[in-house]
Amino acid sequence: MLYKTLNMAIVGSGGDGVISIANSIIKYGASQGYYGVTSRASGPQIRGGEVAGYVRLSTNIIGTPARRQHLVVAFNVNDIKVFKAELVMREETTLIYDNSKGDIPDDFILTAGNTIGIPFNKIAKSIPGGRVNMIALGVIASILKMKLDVLHQQITTQFINKGENIVNSSIKCLNAGYEFLDSDSNKSDNTNTNKTTYQLESVNPNNTHKHILISGNEASGLGALKAGIRFVAAYPITPATEVLEWIAPKIKELGGSLVQAEDELASIGMVIGASFGGIPSLTATSGPGLSLMQEFIGLSVTAEVPATIINVMRGGPSTGIPTKTEQSDLNSALFGAHGDNIKITVAPNSIEDCIHATQWAVYLAEELQTLSIVLSDQLLGQTIAVIDKPIFKDYKAQRKLYQENLKQTYNRYLITDDNISPMAIPAQKNGEYTATGLEHLENARPSSDPLNHRVQLGKRRDKIISYDYGDYAIDVKGSDDATTAFICFGSITNALYDAQNLLAHEQNTKIKVISIRLLSPLPLKLLHDQLKNISDIIVIEQNHMQQLYRYLKSFKLFDTKNHISIAEPGPLPLRGIDVVRLFNDTLQNNHKS
Repeated sequence: MLYKTLNMAIVGSGGDGVISIANSIIKYGASQGYYGVTSRASGPQIRGGEVAGYVRLSTNIIGTPARRQHLVVAFNVNDIKVFKAELVMREETTLIYDNSKGDIPDDFILTAGNTIGIPFNKIAKSIPGGRVNMIALGVIASILKMKLDVLHQQITTQFINKGENIVNSSIKCLNAGYEFLDSDSNKSDNTNTNKTTYQLESVNPNNTHKHILISGNEASGLGALKAGIRFVAAYPITPATEVLEWIAPKIKELGGSLVQAEDELASIGMVIGASFGGIPSLTATSGPGLSLMQEFIGLSVTAEVPATIINVMRGGPSTGIPTKTEQSDLNSALFGAHGDNIKITVAPNSIEDCIHATQWAVYLAEELQTLSIVLSDQLLGQTIAVIDKPIFKDYKAQRKLYQENLKQTYNRYLITDDNISPMAIPAQKNGEYTATGLEHLENARPSSDPLNHRVQLGKRRDKIISYDYGDYAIDVKGSDDATTAFICFGSITNALYDAQNLLAHEQNTKIKVISIRLLSPLPLKLLHDQLKNISDIIVIEQNHMQQLYRYLKSFKLFDTKNHISIAEPGPLPLRGIDVVRLFNDTLQNNHKS
């Protein structure tokens, strides 16, 4: 049978090579002209323990992994139980498991349409240097009718630096897995030899040159470098570390540098220092790191020194669930740091948008001489996708620099028409000033004068709220005659698009989806324009405390309309079918009340 989209999951423990299999499949799909996404899930221990890799291949652009699976491969039955809430199987699902490690749970046998036991470990041990993940990849390749010669080349390219023996053993394992279900020798070991095949519809092979394979974290790094970032300081933290790993070699080629700091406090301090020196600078972190940076965030805002923070959100609070996704750092990004401070907060809503939104955030930080935060999350950051080659936006770091004037005294915090003061670079003649977190006069000298304090607070506020951010501040999808709107931000946007299509086709319900990219300052006029003909508003977000809903409500954005909050915390990412269920349940409950 031919499919437009195929969904699969590989489940195992640390060391089984689960993510390697998922990455191999997505690379194969990209090489054949298909779109796709692959994401990971693991236990709270970050390293070791249970891990799952999810892969979705399609003939069309897709934005999210699927909850329902066509194919599930498990190396250990106990690992399957850990991910039971995430593995939705149905009659057309084939479940393949290592039958040398125990029997599959009865409820999984009843759920899946077909179960096949394969002695992965036994086969791997029969091949010198054999590995179970290459056996499993071969089995998957057979079921999906993947081209062996393409996989052979892919494996050779991947492992050639590890030596010819590793390449040869990997290819032997791949072939053994590929041939196993069709050979007579498996009858005694296999609990069921009813092989089911799944095959994607054909696509134009010329599409391959139009695609790239990239993760959200890598995309954020790409956007940062495209915008002109040339200094990065950061402390590794899950799930943001890949941003730094990707940037490190590339920023060096561009003449910049990356420093691994001793902690998050040091990293944001270095970033502000480098920016003070005239270099567009950035750090990347996650929730706990963002919490530690709050005092320095206030310094960046008050001293008007540009800086950008990529915050890849994870389950919280405290250490929380480091390996899972959530949108619960919104309040921290919007309101963190003491005193009256205002900053830029931008939320990318897709893998590709991680490029553009990060590029935009860097541009805005430099343009407005303030701090900007990019709110990504684990789902976006660690999901790898096949996307069309991006057309980069024209956002380049450019700040208003002081032009030397020997006849006039330099005032760093001069009140101007646009409230953006020319910024001198250290050692620039006649441009000496002190960048300070103390409240200051126009000439940068400390001041406690109440009138001056009001003026400088207004200056820092007005330059941000009066700036023209353009239509890119929000994304809107849906017909103008829709009377119901979903409002969201970030990674769940694509889940809402999926729900929008499901509701249109299954319930004949028209929904307008409004994804807010610029969370601070909120683009109120754009939002009011999009809500003119809307009577019912549902704010959907992935946190427990209705952070977006309460934030929007504080602006009285929809007080005259029916409005509902759907706030679902992590750790499981929302899918389209989840949104439809939550939407229907909420409507039913409201109707009953």
